[in-house]
Amino acid sequence: MIVTGDVAIASDDRFTFVDFPREIRERPWVVNLEGPISPVIDPSPSGGLSNANDWWQSFEGFNVAGATLANNHIHDLPNGIEQTRLLLKESGLISVGAGTNLLEAAQPAIVKEGKAE
Repeated sequence: MIVTGDVAIASDDRFTFVDFPREIRERPWVVNLEGPISPVIDPSPSGGLSNANDWWQSFEGFNVAGATLANNHIHDLPNGIEQTRLLLKESGLISVGAGTNLLEAAQPAIVKEGKAE
């Protein structure tokens, strides 16, 4: 499993990873989203940090299983936790580290052989 550091990808950003070996791309990845995911292009006119709804396109070709949400920007958007968890779930990705209550926030994430549970 590969766990990344902070990921913050704006709506007009794309990153290209060059020459990553296939065996690394195929391992399950869990990315640390440094902010919530926003379904709109300009999510926070008052500032703050968020990820574009299509942030995952920068990881095309990688086996991204899910994202950690325990960060200092998760509340930069109203309903950031709920919205991000829903968007990840709709994309088939797990989330861990934040929730609408302590029970949700404390739920573990299990990844086995590249599949999230």
